[in-house]
Amino acid sequence: MKKKASKGGNGNGEKREASTGAVDLLRMTAHLSGLVRKAEGSWKAKCRKQAKALINKSLKATGEKGKLMFQTVQMAHEAGAMDDNMTLYMFYFTFVHMNDEEMKSIPDQPDIRAKIDKICESINLKSKKDRKSKGREIMRYQFASVLRHFGEYQTADLVLNDPQTFNRRFKEGALLFWKNDPDVNLDDDYFKIFAL
Repeated sequence: MKKKASKGGNGNGEKREASTGAVDLLRMTAHLSGLVRKAEGSWKAKCRKQAKALINKSLKATGEKGKLMFQTVQMAHEAGAMDDNMTLYMFYFTFVHMNDEEMKSIPDQPDIRAKIDKICESINLKSKKDRKSKGREIMRYQFASVLRHFGEYQTADLVLNDPQTFNRRFKEGALLFWKNDPDVNLDDDYFKIFAL
C-alpha cells in the first residue's frame, strides 16, 4: 500500500507552522554575517597598515635590496593590502632606488635591449634637452624590462604603450600611499621628476 505524500507536514500528515525559533535563527545568522563583514573590513585595514609599515621599514633600512622590495610589494598586493595604483607607485619607487649592481643583475629583455641600443645611437650629446628626453625614454624601457623580469607583464605593457595613463596612476598611488603622512609633500614638481 502506498502512502500519500504529505504537503509540508511532519510526516504524519500534520501541517508544520513556522516556529519562532526559525525566525530567531535567521536574525542571528544575519547578525553574524554583519559581524563577519565588519571583521573582514577591519582585517583588510589592518593588513594595509602592516604592509605599509613593512614597506616603510624596507625603504629606510640601509642596504635594502630592490629585488626584495619588489617581492614585498607583490606579496602585499596579492594579499589585498595594496590597490593597483599604489602597487604601481611602489614598483616605480623601488626601481628608481635600485643601485647599479642590482640593475646589472637583472637581464634586459632582448626586444627592449634592442630599443635601448637604438635610442643610445640617436642621442645628440651636444643637446642637453635631447640627452634628458632620451635618458627618460631609456629609463622607461629599463623599468618595463625589470617589471617583466618579476612577471608584472600588464604593468610593463602599460609603461611601454601608455605612459600618460601610467603617470596618472602613479600619482594616484603615491597620494594614496602617503595620504596619512603629514611630513611628505607631494607637489607637482615631484610628479614631473618621476613622469615617464
